[in-house]
Amino acid sequence: MDIDLVVPWVDGNDIEYIKLKNKYKTLMENKVNNESVIPARHRDNNELKYLFRSVERNAKFIRYIFLVTNGQRPKWLNTNNPKIKLITHSQIMPQESLPTFNSSAIEACIANIPDLSDTFLYSNDDFFIAKPVTENDFFTKEGCPISRLKQNYHPEKKETKCYNTILQFTSEIFYSKFNKRMNFFEHHNIDAFYKPDVLKCIEVFKNEFDTVKNCRFRQPYTVSKMIWTFYSLYIGHAVLKNKWIYKIPNSLRCISKILFKFFRDSKMVGYEEQRYILQKNIKLFCINDNEVTTDDDIKRGIKFLNDLFPNKSSFEI
Repeated sequence: MDIDLVVPWVDGNDIEYIKLKNKYKTLMENKVNNESVIPARHRDNNELKYLFRSVERNAKFIRYIFLVTNGQRPKWLNTNNPKIKLITHSQIMPQESLPTFNSSAIEACIANIPDLSDTFLYSNDDFFIAKPVTENDFFTKEGCPISRLKQNYHPEKKETKCYNTILQFTSEIFYSKFNKRMNFFEHHNIDAFYKPDVLKCIEVFKNEFDTVKNCRFRQPYTVSKMIWTFYSLYIGHAVLKNKWIYKIPNSLRCISKILFKFFRDSKMVGYEEQRYILQKNIKLFCINDNEVTTDDDIKRGIKFLNDLFPNKSSFEI
């Protein structure tokens, strides 16, 4: 089967981008959720280069990489590489929704990418492939997505953080439509999807997706792409593999205040040591930037990635 990889990216360090974001933040006055505009949500730490290195080395089955941007492009990117397809927001999103600074709004429209394969993977720029993977790590032989979710959603708990309220809202909206309780939250790593199911789900939840597309900044109580996984599971077109989280012991943190998430088939572990990744059967991991990440943390994170993926890829000039 053809399998593509979709990756959204923004250079949040670009002066013109910052000016544009601040302009719309001002226009919206007090309607912007503070969590959606912290620098870590848009900051480019150059991780994308290492994602591409990891893909070239460990996911050779990928047909195309669709890099979705607002028109920006990394300075190091080799756009002559035939596997790279640059997609702008204006190609897939309603014009009245632009410009957008909301990853949820962009995600809601990725199924509109021209020539996107029916079976595709979605990754952020801070996800990486540590060891060789095959189609069977993400899809069954019948082409059904293998879904990895965290069984830690509790309907009775009142979420307060913006991201968690989005996940809770998504779960409740799904329950209200199908009377089926999905007590899961999405994990933070590469997801597999089947495009016809995604498009059908967007049609079923049209009002919710129309709303999120028009939110220029991330807002609580809007729908997440997690509902695509719920829908595929509900109609029997996906396979669920649960995952468990193990907290990272402080004594093992070689890159402090950057949250590492590694998963090995059905388990997620948190030992950041490079030798642990290489010795164990860990295939995917994530370095998640957040509001307490320091410049020193970022430098250590990039050194870690460069040690793990030292060889330049064909995606680089």
